[in-house]
Amino acid sequence: MISINLFVRDCPKALAFYEKVFGAVRISENFSVPIGERNASFRIGESRFALADENPVWGSRSLLTLGGVPLCLQIYVPDLEKTLETALSNGGFVMEPGTQESPIFEMHDGVRFANVKDPFGFVWSITQG
Repeated sequence: MISINLFVRDCPKALAFYEKVFGAVRISENFSVPIGERNASFRIGESRFALADENPVWGSRSLLTLGGVPLCLQIYVPDLEKTLETALSNGGFVMEPGTQESPIFEMHDGVRFANVKDPFGFVWSITQG
């Protein structure tokens, strides 16, 4: 199994966003430690994630600090429109190939998706699945 570690500027806010938008299930959290050491783990479907505050001393920098990275996280959801609406109403914004006016893109094979950047800098390719 591969687990993804996400470094963010505000671990508790990020976990709340992922719970609300993607139905993440909290496995553990440690928010009583100083900022820069807060961490949590959660699950979306069968995928497990680790989440932590950025801490440059430890070499963990958030995407907002780095200016992004060349990847996106693809998530398959049963209701694309509902998940997209929840993401946008909680601080996410549409990325290409979609637009604010037409956020959902349909591939030649009929696959429908919308790319959304979350408030923590990660791009999620929300795909009907």
